[in-house]
Amino acid sequence: MSAAPGWSTLQRVIFPPESGVDTMSLYADAGPATGVRFKESDEFARNPKPVEQKLHLVGSNTREVHVDDLLSRQSVRVRSGEQLSLGTYFNAFPASYWRRWTHLRDIRLVVETSGRGSVTVYKSNARGTIQRVDGARVEDDARTEFELSIKPFGDGGWYWFDLASSGGDLVLKEARWEGPPPVRTGETVTIQITTMDKPDFCLANVRTSPAIRKPWNSPGKCSLSTRGPGRWQTSRGSRK
Repeated sequence: MSAAPGWSTLQRVIFPPESGVDTMSLYADAGPATGVRFKESDEFARNPKPVEQKLHLVGSNTREVHVDDLLSRQSVRVRSGEQLSLGTYFNAFPASYWRRWTHLRDIRLVVETSGRGSVTVYKSNARGTIQRVDGARVEDDARTEFELSIKPFGDGGWYWFDLASSGGDLVLKEARWEGPPPVRTGETVTIQITTMDKPDFCLANVRTSPAIRKPWNSPGKCSLSTRGPGRWQTSRGSRK
């Protein structure tokens, strides 16, 4: 499944390989996500809170995902009457990170399923408080999209979704988080190679390296900094 025109894939929902099923809890939780296990610490506070007033959030139940329900690295089966949460280390979307370090303010969640059930989207804040954002019923082969904003995530928080099956198994065929394509204007590339006073040698290596051939040949500026005896010098390469 490829991203729709005008949208770029930011993060895919994935599951462990066969050799790593012992790490399943990092990818999916059986049952709905109810938060993370967290105990508020106020040992340095001037007026500590009573125990009953401290923040306590408990994670999802201790049941584990059935290993034989993994269909591929991107697909999983949810058995009839059961729930599966993707509010996990690898599959929750770090909305606050993207809000802080990118130009993005809006994203999209795309979920492809087969079977009958529901898809429910949740979000959390910096304190771990959970809020239901949106949801949809699905039947047969379905593609469900959720338009989401990351503007409120200035101080922390995540997005994720849960699956619930009804009237038979529900299969998550694939899911991903998308964002608008980045605006690229006047990109620059700076390459530094540890050597002494050999700009021609360095330029030749840059031109033959597959890893950096694309940015070197792309529009914009590309400079190479090398160090000679007691000085730095910058060379600009030909894009031919």
